Amino acid sequence: MSRSTPPRGRCCRTDCWSNLAGEAAAGAVAARRMLRLARVAAEACRVLPPG
Repeated sequence: MSRSTPPRGRCCRTDCWSNLAGEAAAGAVAARRMLRLARVAAEACRVLPPG
């Protein structure tokens, strides 16, 4: 990811908000994947009753 400076006289606030939104979305996707992995791991490691 390149970190270029915006041209003079142009506000980078929009770029910052879109970057923040992108990182938040990526974090949400990662959290969903971790929850899914935790559920699958819990099911795989479940102890079955004898019989």
